[in-house]
Amino acid sequence: KVVHVQDGDSMTVLHNTKSERLILFGVDCPELEQAFGEDARDYTKQLCFQKTITVEARGKDRLGRTVANVYLPDGSMLNEDLLKRGLAWWSDKYAPEKRDWSQMQAKARAERTGLWSNQKAVAPWIFRNGQKTVQA
Repeated sequence: KVVHVQDGDSMTVLHNTKSERLILFGVDCPELEQAFGEDARDYTKQLCFQKTITVEARGKDRLGRTVANVYLPDGSMLNEDLLKRGLAWWSDKYAPEKRDWSQMQAKARAERTGLWSNQKAVAPWIFRNGQKTVQA
C-alpha cells in the first residue's frame, strides 16, 4: 500500500508491516522545483496514494531505495503512464532495453504533452547537477 508520494517517481509503501522507499525504474520525473514537477507528483499521488500496487523490484539504488516497475490497481504500469502523459523522461542510461519507452516519450514530445509543452524543459539529472538553464 502506498503511504507517501515524495515526487512523481518516488514513493513509500507499506510492505509486510515495514515502510519501504521506491523509485521508479527507467524514468525520471521533473524535480518539484521544476515546471511539471508538482504535476508529476500530483498525478502519481492521484493514481496510487493509499492504494495497493504491485511492485516488480529491479534492485536497489545507491540510496537504498528499491528500483521498481509499479503496476497500478487497474493493471497499467505507472512508469509508462508518466511517459505517455509527458510527465517523465525515459532514461536510456538505466533502461536502454526499453526502446518502446523511447517511442512513448517521442509521441508525447511530438504532441507537446505535459513537460514537452515547454520549449525549455530541462532534464532533471541536469537540474540536480546545478545546470538549471541547460535545455534537454
